[in-house]
Amino acid sequence: MCRIVLMYFSDTGIVLLRQHTRESDRMAAVFTRAHGRINVRFPGAAKPQGRLKAMSEPLALCDYRLYQRSHSAVASAAGGKIENVFPSLRADLDRTLLALSLCEILFRLTPLSQPSEGKFELLRGALLALDGGCPVEAMRAAFILRLMRLAGYGLDSPVLGIEPQFWLRLHEQPFAGLSVKGDGERDDAARAAHVADRFVLSQLGRPLNHMTEFAKI
Repeated sequence: MCRIVLMYFSDTGIVLLRQHTRESDRMAAVFTRAHGRINVRFPGAAKPQGRLKAMSEPLALCDYRLYQRSHSAVASAAGGKIENVFPSLRADLDRTLLALSLCEILFRLTPLSQPSEGKFELLRGALLALDGGCPVEAMRAAFILRLMRLAGYGLDSPVLGIEPQFWLRLHEQPFAGLSVKGDGERDDAARAAHVADRFVLSQLGRPLNHMTEFAKI
């Protein structure tokens, strides 16, 4: 007889994306501080008054109480506390789309159950900066370049003629101060975006959904 064991744990996480499952539940991909990317079922969250509804929305940063059955690849949410839903970010469509694209990048380029506090803090810092009104022109390229470094694919030296100082800023400067000044830096930002897109294509073999949409603009 197979004995089912429940493991209870708590973790802080950010919802990358979610979908409905069954009639009243939601399934979400959550990137957590201590457990990496995990799949989480939110019972009853699809109901209009579901108590876990807000905690299952994309871009929600929450402290989750979770449990998981032995040999199951899916955890279930039992409750928790919302830490931040980034209201200023959500009030701006362009910033919301950029934030969702960063979540898709992390979802597609990270394996399940591989802890990385650095990747969690990268996304958390980017969302906080977007919520605070930071410059956005170089945000996406800088995010991917920093993710490349965390994943072991970082480039030590500038490429495509990008100025070394700007290259350093893309990797090190807080997102809140990562502005693009003048035509020279604007050209460097475009080159950096090309490097970032090439990396994504090399890893996945096809563009991300948001890359396909941006190409139509």
